[in-house]
Amino acid sequence: MSLLILPPEIRLQIYALLPEFRSSPHASIRVTSSSTQIPALCRTSRLLRQETLPLYAQSATFAIELTAGLDPQRLVSQELRGWLNALGPCGLARLSRLNFSRHWELSRPSRGQHHVGFYVFLIRDLTGLGAQASRRWQMNVGTYPIVKDLSGMRLQSVQLLERSVIARLQREDALADASRDPKVTIEAHGQQDFTRADFEYVIAAMDVIARHPFSTFEPQEEAKQRQLVAFEKMREELAAL
Repeated sequence: MSLLILPPEIRLQIYALLPEFRSSPHASIRVTSSSTQIPALCRTSRLLRQETLPLYAQSATFAIELTAGLDPQRLVSQELRGWLNALGPCGLARLSRLNFSRHWELSRPSRGQHHVGFYVFLIRDLTGLGAQASRRWQMNVGTYPIVKDLSGMRLQSVQLLERSVIARLQREDALADASRDPKVTIEAHGQQDFTRADFEYVIAAMDVIARHPFSTFEPQEEAKQRQLVAFEKMREELAAL
């Protein structure tokens, strides 16, 4: 029996049972410059692509590891282009879990600095919302490995990043809401897809934070003035993005 002769609702139930379309909170797909492949079923036909690609994008956790010295626009347009093109508009509209990570730019070996990097984890729950997803993005940030930051400055800088990204996404929500037809259903209100411009913003914002690391060994009193200056610099650079 051909899959295509089945009613669409039955096909969707079948897709949901396949491993590549089942959510796993403990597994992630690492996105690289060669990440152009999507599940084979998504490439079988135009109809199956339309039906399965959103399921794949919604169920997967995509991990994006960032490196120093790479321009955000170039990263999106070149390094991530294959992956973004493979997902296409319908896949991008259903992304629900994105995990960005970045190492601090340190002048001496990072292992002795304890916190070697930080992450931004964006998540939204699209379950049961159909094509018109409306759940706003939620965000978690942190440093790794998980050890004590003696003066708390690195965690604070990552929290500054969190506020900056959330503010951008909320602005995008407000713009989307303002331009939306007032007759739109309440289920569609507040929809916010993650765009290529959003990718560029998050990458650029993480680059700002990574370029202002704080030593975990520096006494807090001695570091206080330098901390204030550095935080003001980070705020200015984030506001300029």
